[in-house]
Amino acid sequence: MIDNKINNNTSALSFQIISKATVDDVEYDEHGNIIYRDTKFPGFNKPIKSNRKGKQGMVLAKKGNEIKIVHFGDPSMKDNYSVEANDAYYARHGEETDVFSAKFWSNSYLWPKGKLKGKGAKAFYKLKKESMEFNLENLVGVLQRYFGSDKTEHVKTQTTTIVTKSSETEEMVSYEVVYEPNVKDVHGNWMRPENIIKACENFNKNLADGVVQPNLFHLSNTDMFSIEKTWVQEELDMVVEQTGEIVKAGTWVAKIKYLDKDLWELKKAGIIEGVSVYCMGEVDHETGEILNMYFDPISED
Repeated sequence: MIDNKINNNTSALSFQIISKATVDDVEYDEHGNIIYRDTKFPGFNKPIKSNRKGKQGMVLAKKGNEIKIVHFGDPSMKDNYSVEANDAYYARHGEETDVFSAKFWSNSYLWPKGKLKGKGAKAFYKLKKESMEFNLENLVGVLQRYFGSDKTEHVKTQTTTIVTKSSETEEMVSYEVVYEPNVKDVHGNWMRPENIIKACENFNKNLADGVVQPNLFHLSNTDMFSIEKTWVQEELDMVVEQTGEIVKAGTWVAKIKYLDKDLWELKKAGIIEGVSVYCMGEVDHETGEILNMYFDPISED
């Protein structure tokens, strides 16, 4: 930012370097809500009702590792009330792809297209208020049914930092980010787009061959959910219609179908946040780059 400061009839240029906020600048409450600048959000790219006068919604937008609070919408206006109004809105305002733009969120949530065109604004997210006792009961129920009651006391869960792309409908289907290109993961590793494509192809081959199986907590295979398909979102960024979240080009995505209601409730409550791969690979320990990731069966030789 450049400030022109005038003092005693003289002028000078003052340069101030402002660092951009990142995911490292947030905290979490006991329910898993994100706390940023003393404001709580249910997650990144999940709009809630705005706390600013004259604004309809607000969102902690995330682009790569950078984050920004965006307020959008006019509460005095009626939104997306007909197909004709939707067409007129886009003719007047146009499209927007920048997740840090207020117009992007107005378009995505107040004036959605597709199946929701002309059917009103999308519902805002709500803060996670479920009690930990309820979530633990669901978790214990899942573990007891699958692992047996004598093993549940030994199981510890760990929340993943991979961003979730969830449809959160009663179809019990979610869309999960497996890996983003050129973005460091929780271990400080990262992958080039071309290596993500190779990893996805190898994963899909082994999924079709029955080598890759759904697994709970990296402990044991399960039939409580199924991996419907995975793919790399190529060429263009994609907006998940149900959530308005961005899946950028080159991202490896998985469609997950939940087959157990308790597990789905844990998913919706934010206790289960995303997917994590278990594989073999090669890593450049100096740069953190994952050079190769593969899921082929391990030879006993």
